[in-house]
This record gives sequence, C-alpha cells and structure tokens, in this order.
Amino acid sequence: MDAAAEGSSEVANTLMLLPHNLQLIVQPTGAKTCERKIHARCLINTSTVFGPLIAPRRPITLRPASPPASVLPLLTAADLSLIESFDVSSNATCNWMKFVRFAMRDGLANMEAVQRRGQLFFHVTRDIPRGDELIVALSPSFIASHRGVGEVCRKYVVARHARIRRVNEWFD
Repeated sequence: MDAAAEGSSEVANTLMLLPHNLQLIVQPTGAKTCERKIHARCLINTSTVFGPLIAPRRPITLRPASPPASVLPLLTAADLSLIESFDVSSNATCNWMKFVRFAMRDGLANMEAVQRRGQLFFHVTRDIPRGDELIVALSPSFIASHRGVGEVCRKYVVARHARIRRVNEWFD
C-alpha cells in the first residue's frame, strides 16, 4: 500500500470514531508527508473527558536507550512488576486519540492524560475554544503513580508513527 492510500485509510478510520465536537486537520508538511492534528469544532468545556485510548498494548522496557513505540506507559500492577504501553503505530487498530499532540513545554496543554481502571483518558483542564488544537500532558498523579518508569516518562514520548521526541523540559 502506498503512502497516499495508507493516509486515506488512516483518516477514514479516524473519522469514524471522532466525536462530533472535534475535527481532524490534515496539513501537508512535505512532498509525501502530512501532519494530523485534532481541533475543537466548538467550545469544549473544562472537565470534559475523552477516551479511552484504543490501541494495542505491549510490554515496555525501563531502559531509556530502548524507549517504547507508544503514547504513554500503563501501570498494570501496583508493584510495577508489569508495565505496558500503547502502540499507536497501527492505523487500523487505534482511535483518533493517537493524533492528539503532546505538550512540549509547560502551559501549552489543555488536557491531562489520566489512568482509570487500566485505561487512558484525556481530561480537559481548561476550556478549549472553537478552532484550538487539543494538546495533552501527563497529569501529576499519573507521573507519581509511575515512579518506577520515571526515566521512560521523563525522557521520551513517542509522537506520530513511533517517532521519538525528547521532552525533558516537559516535566521540569
């Protein structure tokens, strides 16, 4: 499947699951690439919750040299004996939440990622006006509950299609 066909199928799958108050914006970034972002179609009030994130789970390693190809780590045992991640590299098995960008500096996020009953949700922390992009950060309680995976949380967040971006300043 070529990149254009894959992109069309990806957008179609996303639109089927996208809530009515959101829209997918596709912006060309190069000859054969484009960036996908989620924007508010109307005012989204504080305390709105989106989710859960739908994506395949896989075990992750705690070694920073080998970060997971995922959005966020998921704590699956209280003693940190089992930690998983969500792999968002698949176009067919993920929902629209894979296109929400992560905050790269303080104050940019308008949502927090929170874990509830083994699932990840995005909680709106301030009103999002019509046309604004949805941007998520890890909630302080999420970071505290993942002390054992601090190196992974602090050093890496994987953006679209498993591209790794360093976000050390995100948690400072």
